[in-house]
Amino acid sequence: MIRNSKFGGKTMVAYLLQKGFPEVALHFAKEKLTRFNSAHGGQNTEIAVDSAKEIAGIDDWYRLGEEALRRRNTGILECAYQCTKNVGKLSFLYLIIGNLGKLSKMTKIAKDKNDDMAQFHNALCLGDLHERVKILANAGHLPLAYITASVHGIHDVAEHLAAELGG
Repeated sequence: MIRNSKFGGKTMVAYLLQKGFPEVALHFAKEKLTRFNSAHGGQNTEIAVDSAKEIAGIDDWYRLGEEALRRRNTGILECAYQCTKNVGKLSFLYLIIGNLGKLSKMTKIAKDKNDDMAQFHNALCLGDLHERVKILANAGHLPLAYITASVHGIHDVAEHLAAELGG
């Protein structure tokens, strides 16, 4: 009966979504955006990812990222953060899942973007003392760089910074 119906595809999909049958609506959805909305509504993240890649709308990637986070799907979450260029959340994701190699790459990306705060944050998360001191010094925070070097026992750098400070 449904297959031979003369109803429009969008009308049928809208009705099925309204009645709470997103998986069934997905079978009738032909348009990419309609397929994405049906898959997202039915929490079918794999089809939603495929549909999001086809339509490439940034809002769709944000929605997909939120759903992936809710469902604890780090692979799709990483893909969504990459597509939305959400560097801060991507760095935090790498820290949480323990992927320090990718977190180190995020430090290099922050350096390319001249984002001192993101560089320092990533260096802090990685436990890279020398990089922290270097970032602080390059940002013009010589007293803070000196204190950081002194407290953590990097005496050669601390002496060099003390000389620059005139002390």
